[in-house]
Amino acid sequence: MSHGVDAERQAGVARREGPILGGAMPTNGRQSDRTEDNRKRLEDPNSILLLPHTKAGMACVSMLYMFDKVMHRLRRAAGSQLSIEDVRNELARVDQWVTRAKGVLRDLGVGEFDWHPQESSPDLKERSQLAGRRNARVITPRVGDTARLVPVIRALDNALNSIRLRAEDLTPFVKHFEAVDELVVALHGVIGQVARVTATEYEPRGAVKAFLKE
Repeated sequence: MSHGVDAERQAGVARREGPILGGAMPTNGRQSDRTEDNRKRLEDPNSILLLPHTKAGMACVSMLYMFDKVMHRLRRAAGSQLSIEDVRNELARVDQWVTRAKGVLRDLGVGEFDWHPQESSPDLKERSQLAGRRNARVITPRVGDTARLVPVIRALDNALNSIRLRAEDLTPFVKHFEAVDELVVALHGVIGQVARVTATEYEPRGAVKAFLKE
């Protein structure tokens, strides 16, 4: 997924990470259903509201649901259907992904404070309104692995969006866009591997499928 640094390719980066998720994310007529589902999920005090602004961010957020499912199955199978060593190996893949993601954030000058869990708004009424946005996704993690990924994914999305909106020249950041592209593909790979280990059907759909095609 190399973009290069010439002007034409630089423009390609800007187009791909353009402001499509705030108001033009395709919903195939299911926006009302998604909004209702989001608001039901918000009733759980452990739910997390995410509002990704980039294609990479949306792809990662969309994968969190399946990630949570396969990791939940993985941990439940530890010591019974799966050996502790097998489970440990899969958890190590998650650790490696988080380490890579944090490395990109450090290169972008994002400090650890920005990796901590943070809600867009603590007010339930306001959160309910935000949940109606087309780019809104609400997840209630069943495992700590998912909760661990959330702030990292949010920080990556925020960093890319900030660059896209503020940088006068995108060329110095091409490598970072590329690195995040690779992280999206790598997360897809982690989920696919854990799905195989836990005999869980997994096929990328929606934002994830579209991203991988690009």
